[in-house]
Amino acid sequence: MKKLFSVSVLILFTLSINSQSLNELEKLRTTPKSDVFLQGFYWNSNPGGIWWDSLKSLAPRLASAGFSAVWIPPAAKGGGGFSMGYDIYDNYDFGEYNQKGSTETRFGSKSEMLQMIEMYKSVGVQLYYDAVLNHAGNADAQAPYECGTAADGWVIFNPASGRFPKTAANFHPNSVHCDNNSPYHNKIFFEDFCYFSGGTGDSLIAWGEYIINNLGFDGFRIDAIKHIEPGFTAQFAKAFPNLYIVGEHWSGESEIQSYFNEVTNLGGNISLFDFPLRYTLKDMANNTTGSFNMNLLDGAGLINSGMSTFNISTFVENHDFDRIGYDGSVDNGHDPVLTDKDMAYAFIIFSEGRPSVFFKDYVDYNYGGLIDTLIWIRQNYLGGGTTKRSGLNAYYIREDGNQDQGVLSGDVYVARRNGFENQIGGYLVINDNPNQWIDVWVDTELPV
Repeated sequence: MKKLFSVSVLILFTLSINSQSLNELEKLRTTPKSDVFLQGFYWNSNPGGIWWDSLKSLAPRLASAGFSAVWIPPAAKGGGGFSMGYDIYDNYDFGEYNQKGSTETRFGSKSEMLQMIEMYKSVGVQLYYDAVLNHAGNADAQAPYECGTAADGWVIFNPASGRFPKTAANFHPNSVHCDNNSPYHNKIFFEDFCYFSGGTGDSLIAWGEYIINNLGFDGFRIDAIKHIEPGFTAQFAKAFPNLYIVGEHWSGESEIQSYFNEVTNLGGNISLFDFPLRYTLKDMANNTTGSFNMNLLDGAGLINSGMSTFNISTFVENHDFDRIGYDGSVDNGHDPVLTDKDMAYAFIIFSEGRPSVFFKDYVDYNYGGLIDTLIWIRQNYLGGGTTKRSGLNAYYIREDGNQDQGVLSGDVYVARRNGFENQIGGYLVINDNPNQWIDVWVDTELPV
């Protein structure tokens, strides 16, 4: 039978995060969590060593909303107190050694970071560390590369921590890989690691073990994974078989799938961000004329490519697309979703794949309440697989009486999550026509 229905949910809550009793923290720790995680920073975020304290204060709210994890920025010392951490210098300096012009990192001191970690543990929210495994920067001196060029490289690292010093043997080109060939042996950002020379790979895995076992993190986001040899990514992943590891492979669908298959065939279990889906969502949201063809969403992204959705993280925005800093400055590469971002978040939090929420969208751009509601709906209803419109026998009627199915399907996205165990499933309908209501009739066995 066909039914026409709509559902609206509103959740209001007030939570004081200034002082939490042990009972309140224990209640938050046992609050059911979704699979949604937060990117806990943005590009050029506030300097001055306040970030760890700010994230600590946010923990109770995130736990109450059902976030399962927060991805934090690279916490080790880079080029000093204003570095975002992607130019990593000393892997073991988390804000305790006076080098590169500062003791604290941009985000704070090591002790403040540990206090932040403890708070998230107390409310039952995991933390994922942004691991920079492709390169190192801000070297102390130059020296000749081991082979392939007469030029010197910035390859001498004598970190104050005394751990993981580096020489030319750690970087390309060297006696193991005497080339500068893309995509894995060429310098993209800073000096490019060779994982199979100078003990580099073993040192990075030992560092990862320190991040998990000594500092207390729960998983990794791997920066620039497309420039890391799949063989090493598999080794790294196998060292942490029970942890969530998600990589940034900023590429098209076929390239991402190929990389994933290589790592998987070598025994590594990783997830990858769905960049193709993000670009389609941006095209939809930024087109306010209603001319975007909503049928394109039916097959968009890795989540519709046949790749396991358990190994895909979906997102609307991140620090590489929204490049507005704390001071209002805009860096190169700024390419954000500007309008109708609520439609994009409704799509990813409804859909299969593991959603990631951008810090600014949740905290600064006033989408926090909407996202909380969407997370609650996902937790309580949206399990199982997905039935697209082709399996729903969808029929559209526009407010003005138009029933041209070819035209109206281009204005509407409709799909069903089929449900799993105590989650009965549910429907998502998105209308991108800015001027007309559109009713959607579907076949359903669900109660209304």
